[in-house]
Amino acid sequence: MSSFIKAYKNPITGKVQKCFCLDNFFGGRNYGYGFPRDGSDADIELKGDLKEMCDFYKEEDLID
Repeated sequence: MSSFIKAYKNPITGKVQKCFCLDNFFGGRNYGYGFPRDGSDADIELKGDLKEMCDFYKEEDLID
């Protein structure tokens, strides 16, 4: 498995937003879906500590 960026609905805002999908974030093969707190889309050029810059959720927490 690998990490990637994909658009999902942000569980807090309900807006579709590109988020970080980080492999093994919540343990073996459990992705963490990170939405930047400033409301921007995830970008591979983003610099800094993603844990500090994003709110992370498990897959079951994402809004369909």
